[in-house]
Amino acid sequence: MKYDFDSLARKFSRRFLKVGDVLFREGDTNGDGFIIETGELVLTRQHQDIVERAALLNEGEVVGVWKILFNNESRFSPLSQTGTLVLS
Repeated sequence: MKYDFDSLARKFSRRFLKVGDVLFREGDTNGDGFIIETGELVLTRQHQDIVERAALLNEGEVVGVWKILFNNESRFSPLSQTGTLVLS
């Protein structure tokens, strides 16, 4: 899906993530939904000492809405793979 990011940025805030930054942590119960404007996020999940890479998200994809829609804890930690700009 293509978004008009400039229009969205007037209504939402932008947040820049450097490589390796975590948008939110698995298990968090607070937070917002995010739209990836540029860059990539990999969804990771911790199983004991092993970090599982579940999915790679790109421009235009939405992350973090599970917490909002279902009032439930986050199931993944989105980790920035590149310089990533998100709207929230």
